[in-house]
Amino acid sequence: MIIQAYFKLSVLAVLVVLTVQTRAAFIDEVREATSSEVFQAAAKQAEALLEQDKLDEANLVYIHAIPDDKQTPAQVFVLGNTFFSMDAELALKYHRRALNLMPDEPHVNLELAMDLHRMGKPQEAIPHYEKCIAASETNYLPHVLLADCLIRTGKLKEAVAQWKLADHPHNHTGIDFAIHSIYGEDSPFKRRDNLLKAIQQGEVSKLDELTALSASWDRDWWNSETNGDMLKRDLALAKKLLSADPARLAELELFAQTYEEELEPKPLEKALKTGKWILGPDATLPLSPYAADRFVALVIEQQLDDEASLLKRFEKELRKRSLEEGGKDVMALNMLAHLLAGAGEERAGDLAEVDRAGWDKYHDERFAASLLTRLLATKKLKTDSPLYLQAVKEFPEDEPIALMGVAMAKEEGKSLLEALVAAIKAEFRHLSMSQGVIKDSYRLKALFSMLEEELKKQV
Repeated sequence: MIIQAYFKLSVLAVLVVLTVQTRAAFIDEVREATSSEVFQAAAKQAEALLEQDKLDEANLVYIHAIPDDKQTPAQVFVLGNTFFSMDAELALKYHRRALNLMPDEPHVNLELAMDLHRMGKPQEAIPHYEKCIAASETNYLPHVLLADCLIRTGKLKEAVAQWKLADHPHNHTGIDFAIHSIYGEDSPFKRRDNLLKAIQQGEVSKLDELTALSASWDRDWWNSETNGDMLKRDLALAKKLLSADPARLAELELFAQTYEEELEPKPLEKALKTGKWILGPDATLPLSPYAADRFVALVIEQQLDDEASLLKRFEKELRKRSLEEGGKDVMALNMLAHLLAGAGEERAGDLAEVDRAGWDKYHDERFAASLLTRLLATKKLKTDSPLYLQAVKEFPEDEPIALMGVAMAKEEGKSLLEALVAAIKAEFRHLSMSQGVIKDSYRLKALFSMLEEELKKQV
């Protein structure tokens, strides 16, 4: 259902929690607005338009469903929620209008705070989170998001207090999703629309990224699946645009097939050798960065070849694509770094050179973090090292780099305060895999505990 693609259902759950201390009728009004014939008809029409990849027109269906001068406050609020993942500016517009109509309504203040928060305006978001909390101090969501805003505005003790009120032990999953609502990517429908517009303007190379998005259609940081309908549309578009380039089309078709089917080693090997990709004496890397990355990963995973052999055969081509003049393929450089890492200490110097090049040429934090991690492991990095200071300036909210700062400050006997604040900001923005499996907020919890102890030392 398209209403699920549009509507931010997570906050509807908050409505129930806050009902005790707020205008109970508002919840009924919101439910009535979303279930009304007008809204459901708009949803059905918008769904049909999205099936034709017409997001802008789908948005207009909602906007024009009810004339502005006839919209109830609840309907204005619902429109703001409807656009939360699709169009941040429209969400902000309607939530501001809702606030003008209902300045004391906690749900409206919460939604507006979240709009401002994800736009990078924590100072503006704070009073709206506080107004929501005043109506219901027991709900974790505004507490945890306010904690982030307070960290970002230098109010550290207040941030710790709000984090503790969020009660992580009992609300950790909800906290994870709340953080994602601020720092997660736009809806995949919105990203798809952006890619299609770029392709329409002549950027045919964006077909690769479009197909990759459909192959791994993500709903959030934890859930993704292959969107077969979108893949069919992508390949149909590719057939039109790549009619004069059958080799590129064949790459995309096999790329899509590897997501739609679980190819066993023998069929995969046959498909790759037929296309003369990766395997065989005269094989080459696919021209598509996404296909090359996918095929090499599958070859290694299914033990059709190993890193050492792939490095020997394709290192020169990977360097050409990524490092030589005119080369702009950062995925090729990342693949090269992976293969070099598998070669062990004898290629450590080459890996360091690649990491530095990836940092300098592409300004990609992955290469910076890789380089600094090895320097730290060999005790060649300190908090005053020029490379570390450069990384902190260039990537202030990269989680691995921020955590290095905490470790080094602790090792050097320095105050952890500045490093902890940086690490907490980075964790809020990304959430690391502290349990080694999926993103979660347990490391963030640990960092807040450390910050609380560090603040006690400052007294």
